[in-house]
Amino acid sequence: MGSAVATLPPEPGPRPNYSIAPTERGWLLVIQDGECSVMQVFRTSAAARCAVDRMMSFFDTMRAQNPVSREYAPY
Repeated sequence: MGSAVATLPPEPGPRPNYSIAPTERGWLLVIQDGECSVMQVFRTSAAARCAVDRMMSFFDTMRAQNPVSREYAPY
């Protein structure tokens, strides 16, 4: 894998960081924060950058919601 052509360093707080790097099969986008990570390959770097915008919006929306209880009903 080559070096990343776009990166966002981690910021204070819960914002995820990302990298976009060229591969033999396309442009690899990796987005991660302290709780989850997403990897996807795109045909163009522009398409990967558009996905970053969508995913950042998704992460922001999820963070804005109240936490849900993790209790499960017994079987």
